[in-house]
Amino acid sequence: MPTPESETLVGGLKQRLDRVISGEDRSVRVMVIELRDLVITYVKQETLDPAKRLARYVVWGLAGSVFLAIGSVLLILAAVRAAQTETRPHLTGSLTWVPYVGGVIVAAAVIGLTVTRISKRR
Repeated sequence: MPTPESETLVGGLKQRLDRVISGEDRSVRVMVIELRDLVITYVKQETLDPAKRLARYVVWGLAGSVFLAIGSVLLILAAVRAAQTETRPHLTGSLTWVPYVGGVIVAAAVIGLTVTRISKRR
């Protein structure tokens, strides 16, 4: 879908070509330089600008996923620590591993839920 800027560029090219056809333009060299500048501007506008917008979207997505991962790890560690504190007299000695297994199970459940929510769009 053409953008308003690309329509302006195409309109400018049409105006310049009309001047050349009518004989009002300066020289062929000036026209080639202007055409080159117009093409460079158009390529930058139609390729580099969308790529910059896409890069910005990807950077924010990556930053969000990193923060979400860090937060999830900290929440699971907090749950393990809470389980250790609340079950202190019962889970001592040879049962100190139980809160860690609970943390691993919760982490696996979160990862499993995340994987099931990822879908391929066709």
